Amino acid sequence: MSAFDVIYQLLRVLGAIGLFLYGMKLMSESLQKVAGVRLRNIIKSMIANKFRAVFSGFFVTVIIQASSATTVLMVSFVNAGLLTLTESIGVMMGANIGTTIKLWFIVGLGMKFNFSLILLPLIGLSLPMLFSKDGYLKSVGEFIMGFSLLFLGIDFLTTIIPEIQNNTDLFAFIQAFSHDNFFSILLFVLFGMLLTVGIQSSSATITFTIIMSLNGLLSFELAAAMILGENIGTTVTANIAAFIANKSAKRAALAHSFFNISGVIWMLLLFYPFLQLIDWIILKFWNASPFTNQNYIPIALCFFHTLFNLINTLLWIGLIPLMVKILHFLIPEKKKKEKFILKNINSGLLSTSELSVELVLRELYTIGIMNADLFRFVPDLLLEKEEKKYEKMLLKISKLDVKLDKKMLRLMDFLTSFSQRNLSENGALELSNLYKIIEYFEKNKNICFNMFKIIVNKNKSKIWFNQPIREQLLEVFELVNETFDYLKQNSGMNKNSMDTLKNIEVKMEFHRQQQNIEQSDENTANPVSTEAKIIYKQLFVNCEHLIDSTTKIINLKTN
Repeated sequence: MSAFDVIYQLLRVLGAIGLFLYGMKLMSESLQKVAGVRLRNIIKSMIANKFRAVFSGFFVTVIIQASSATTVLMVSFVNAGLLTLTESIGVMMGANIGTTIKLWFIVGLGMKFNFSLILLPLIGLSLPMLFSKDGYLKSVGEFIMGFSLLFLGIDFLTTIIPEIQNNTDLFAFIQAFSHDNFFSILLFVLFGMLLTVGIQSSSATITFTIIMSLNGLLSFELAAAMILGENIGTTVTANIAAFIANKSAKRAALAHSFFNISGVIWMLLLFYPFLQLIDWIILKFWNASPFTNQNYIPIALCFFHTLFNLINTLLWIGLIPLMVKILHFLIPEKKKKEKFILKNINSGLLSTSELSVELVLRELYTIGIMNADLFRFVPDLLLEKEEKKYEKMLLKISKLDVKLDKKMLRLMDFLTSFSQRNLSENGALELSNLYKIIEYFEKNKNICFNMFKIIVNKNKSKIWFNQPIREQLLEVFELVNETFDYLKQNSGMNKNSMDTLKNIEVKMEFHRQQQNIEQSDENTANPVSTEAKIIYKQLFVNCEHLIDSTTKIINLKTN
């Protein structure tokens, strides 16, 4: 066969795998749109215990149909501080078990039922849904389309591979290394790992492996060896995501590799006895052996893949604290605390748009804390008398301003790219609210700097407040702090928060109506100047604006 024919056949295989991958991606994203908020709530509830974390990882992976997406998401959550390293390890263990369900589904349906008869009608059914204005109906249409393309890819693979086997030497090198020795097993573990690293989908490579074995290109032993390699290859995605993240995220990614690699090592030590166990199961229930009947290799590989991940999880679940200690030894903390800005978002590897909202909310929480920290410089700057401390404070304010600007700019950049992806109606509404929240935080920052300028100009002009007016201002400042504190402690508006914020407004109204300033001019030895009255009113009005915009942020968090 000519080189052109070989390339043509190879491109056909890659095209079929491409259909499979795109269909899987479409299925995953459409499911996220339907269940995004529920999945985020599940992830938040993961921290109860390690068994619950394992189940959550299993459940999320079954829903979003991508273990790599789950592990990358966990790395990002650890990076953002949403999950601890211990919690993330349990979730990733569950993800490894969850990804085996897809294989059962593919083998149970895709290779037993002739989907080619209904795939085109399914695509036709989904087509009008894709143009629907109803977000939910559109997501259902995308799911059906993804499902159809995934199995269309499998159907093409099952057609193409026998043709290649009969008409070309493309896979001759595989058969050349197909010897009954342990070296061949190790070689195919390496081959499976490299194939998965290249394709970036263990589901696709495992499906490809099963189809090759079904057509006699791979023996049961070599196909099982490839699946072990594919378990290692799938860890690369999470490690890429953690490359520019903080040390906690790097440990989480390494935990996934450590878990899978250690599992492959013990499995290789027990490789042949374990295959005999799988053979015994298939003989007992189907009265056939995958060693002699290639038609039963797919179901045997499903058992192999599931039992391997299940046993590996059971072996490690009680040793998670030990794994954490090992990871801390391999990646020790630096004495100097790491500084990072949105590194979990900068990785750019999250395909789970709906679930990524949780990361944005975490970053907004950090920005809210920085807003509050910035405002706390206002009373300090007003009261500071020592020139050196005063200058140091201005320098700290300037540094915090730069950091806050970078954080909000990068978050806005992320939201811009975020908005270009398909989102559910709820997701689009949340995105709109996130933009507004950032705008209010930007407004808060500008208000704080306006107050800094007022205080700096006041000091340069040597305009002084007397004790009563200073005390009134400090009380007003404390009301602003209470509003910021309430923003940090509460997720949104409820009866309690409305009462609290109403109480703050009542107190502000009390200060607004105070006539102590004018009265104190006549009854004190150190009367307040007209300039001081103006500055007091300017600071007071700015405090009102801060309370108003922060209250709007609290309100937006519930919509």
